[in-house]
Amino acid sequence: MKKVFVIVILFLTIIFPIYAQDLTSKKAFNDYIFSQDNYRNSLTTFNLKKDSYLKNPTLSLKEDTRIALYDFLSKRNDYKRTYLTVIRTRTSEQSGITNDEKGAIYTKIDPEVVWYEKRKDNVKSTDSLEDLISKSSEEDTKYQTDTLPIIYFSLGNISLSSIIELKNSHIKIYDKLKSEANELVKLGRADSSLFDRWFKDIDAELTKINNTEGLTREEIQKIFNSDNYQIKKSYDKVVEKLSPAQENLLKLNSFITELELTISEKR
Repeated sequence: MKKVFVIVILFLTIIFPIYAQDLTSKKAFNDYIFSQDNYRNSLTTFNLKKDSYLKNPTLSLKEDTRIALYDFLSKRNDYKRTYLTVIRTRTSEQSGITNDEKGAIYTKIDPEVVWYEKRKDNVKSTDSLEDLISKSSEEDTKYQTDTLPIIYFSLGNISLSSIIELKNSHIKIYDKLKSEANELVKLGRADSSLFDRWFKDIDAELTKINNTEGLTREEIQKIFNSDNYQIKKSYDKVVEKLSPAQENLLKLNSFITELELTISEKR
């Protein structure tokens, strides 16, 4: 019984929310929240039944614990499945990663969703308490070795996409301002050397962001390409690689804002 309890707490500490953004992900997110509530309620019930049984190991209390554990395992699998579905919908909405990169995520995450969906056929209401404990242990191993790396791989790509989307939105503004700046130079209203120096500084920040993107992609791939990679720290390492881009984006935003202000004064 103690082993099951440890598995439950471990799962709660490594799942973290992804927030819905539009109708598709909102539906998936609402399903996730619903399953999360059911999971927590079933966890509370199971722990109460388990504690009672451990204090007084009668046959009737063992049966109560068995029923509670069966319900808990069903709710836990729904919880994991809906979380994976949220990640998939968020992935589909990303514009900062390519279709091939999305496909790499789908190839990994879709079989996991199916596995948790079909798992209910393997966990039966007639299973003994000992069998349910064994199946819970199997699921915990499955989660640690297969599901968790996929979650971190997917979240890493989603985080990367967010940075790329911000960069691309700045590039669109920057390209328009460059065209306008060149027109002002042609009209004799602006000094080309000033703009050239500023363009160089802005391009330098873009280069830094691009370099960070490359390093982040390499870190994401390590989740599956290295036998000795520490899965539990993998997402933290991805975030660490990606974090310099945040400062570069702030500088980029500041530089482009200053460029826009200068151009507006010369119109």
